[in-house]
Amino acid sequence: MGLGIFLLSVGEVFLKTLSSTYSPFQIMFMRSLLALPILFLLLKRNQNLSAIFCLDIKAQVLRNGILSCASLLCIYSLSLLPLAEYSVLFFSKPLFIALLSIFLLGKRLSKIGWLCILTGFIGVAIALNPVCHHMIQWGGIAVLTSAFLYGVGAVLTSKQGRQISSLILTIWHAMAYVVLGLCGTLHLPFSFHLADLPYFLEAGLR
Repeated sequence: MGLGIFLLSVGEVFLKTLSSTYSPFQIMFMRSLLALPILFLLLKRNQNLSAIFCLDIKAQVLRNGILSCASLLCIYSLSLLPLAEYSVLFFSKPLFIALLSIFLLGKRLSKIGWLCILTGFIGVAIALNPVCHHMIQWGGIAVLTSAFLYGVGAVLTSKQGRQISSLILTIWHAMAYVVLGLCGTLHLPFSFHLADLPYFLEAGLR
C-alpha cells in the first residue's frame, strides 16, 4: 500500500508535467497504450488471455467508464490548478469512498475511522496551505468531481475484486483508457516527444 501511494504521488507530478504539453485525452491514450503490453505479458505468464472476457462485460464497461471520466477530469484539473490546491481537493476522495461504501456496500465506519479521515484531510490542508480562490474556479470543480467519480470507481472495484483478479481489472482499466483517449485524440494534432516516454510509462503503470 505504501509503495502504491508513493507511485500514485509520483505519477500525479508527472501528469502535471505532461498536462502543460498534451491534452487529457492524449495523456490518457499514451500512458495506457504503453502499459498494456506489459500487463498482457504478466497475464499470459499467469493465466490464459481469454480470461479477460470471462466476466461480466457490462459491469466492466460501467466501472471503467466512470474511472475514465474521473481520470480525464483529474488530468484536466492538474492543467488548471497548482499542485497544492489540487492535492487538498483530491484528498476529499476518502470521504466520498467512506460515504459511498455505506450506501453501495452496506459498510459502516466507526467514529474513530471518521475522525482519522477528517484529521488526515485537515492535515493535508494545513501542510500544503492552499490558496482558496484557486479552489473555487473550474479547476476546483473538476477535481472535486474527479474525486467523487474515483470514489464510485473504488467502491465498484472493491465489489468486483472479490471475484476477479486485480490484474484483469487493471487490463480492462487500461483498455478503456486507450479507447476513450483515442476517441478524443483523433481530431487533434499529436506530436509525441520521446523524452516524455518515461513520464507516460510511469503514469500508465502507477
